[in-house]
Amino acid sequence: MLMKMQSKVIGEGAPIVFVPGGLTGWLSWEPHAERLSKTRKVVRVQLLNVQYGFENRTLPKDYSVKMESQALAQPSTN
Repeated sequence: MLMKMQSKVIGEGAPIVFVPGGLTGWLSWEPHAERLSKTRKVVRVQLLNVQYGFENRTLPKDYSVKMESQALAQPSTN
């Protein structure tokens, strides 16, 4: 199953992508993104496991790190 990560994009300029870790996902990068967005295009992505947790959903049975990396490689329309 091919999945896409949620993403948030702010600012303009040379892009930088923040890939979170931990339990709060992209929220942990928010203060940094706001500051850097004054001179950069900042892209924050939400890992699938964090997204599913916030949505109180069970991860797919075939969930893996490979699924996360494939989702990261997919362009997002968010």
